[in-house]
Amino acid sequence: ATAGQGAPSPSGSRSEGDGGDEFTPVIEWLKFTVTAAALVSAGASCCWLIHQHRRKTRLRPHEKQVSEEEGREGREKLRPAGENKGRRVKLTGRFGKARALASLGLADVKAKVGAGFATPEGESSESVTWVDTLEGLESLKSALERGDVHEFSLDVEHHSYYSFRGSVSLLQISVPTWQNACYLVDPIALKPHVGPLLKGVLESEAILKVMHGASNDVLWLQRDFSIFLTNIFDTEAACKALGRSDRSSLASLLKDFLGLEKKSEYQRADWRQRPLPPGMLSYASNDVKHLSRLKTILVGQLCEVSLNAGAR
Repeated sequence: ATAGQGAPSPSGSRSEGDGGDEFTPVIEWLKFTVTAAALVSAGASCCWLIHQHRRKTRLRPHEKQVSEEEGREGREKLRPAGENKGRRVKLTGRFGKARALASLGLADVKAKVGAGFATPEGESSESVTWVDTLEGLESLKSALERGDVHEFSLDVEHHSYYSFRGSVSLLQISVPTWQNACYLVDPIALKPHVGPLLKGVLESEAILKVMHGASNDVLWLQRDFSIFLTNIFDTEAACKALGRSDRSSLASLLKDFLGLEKKSEYQRADWRQRPLPPGMLSYASNDVKHLSRLKTILVGQLCEVSLNAGAR
């Protein structure tokens, strides 16, 4: 009797075993769920990476095409010439070379390449106009919307050293067909009006905007004024396409192509101050008044590269 009381009952052992077996399917289901979730997450990550890679390498209208031989293997953005040694580059896009050059004001490309894309000697007389009234901004808008304006140079002075968000502090516009007349627009005094009045001109595909290092300027205009620039020629991007990445600054371009020295003393100045001293006004106007001539020279070099590549 004593032995019978001390020994575990067979029925009790089976009950414990049966209780453990009840959790086994749950544990297996949890393992399967975790494994499936990990596989789905890995697959989604792979799809996202593939999408980002295709998005970066997708050819866009303003980008250049590689040669037909490499085009069969895939499309890629044109990198600096140093990284594309031996590649043939074509300056063609969705609209074709003739239309692209016409939009740059260089329709007669062969004649100009043969002439070396000579630029006018000397400096044309220029005037600097400060625009800080609604009437002045409306007058500038009307003048830029006239049919005879197909190109102007644009730059943005931005201040962020004493504020977290930063703000656009000056807009510079220079029109080469108006004897390099330069307009300095005060976006601080005219903040509510800059976007509504200049949006149509700056977003017009019929007007070429010549800029240098436009990547930040594009973002600042979008952020502060909801202006989305179109039809841009970036002289810095053109230099990098020619393999001049180490000499792509505006100061280097002015010195190498026009023999001009660019001062950099106001590069980090406080552009919010009013009135701007004469030195800062001169610095701001010099940032835009030579861009059109630089554009002509750079387009000439790009076309020469293209024509030489096509002749091979």
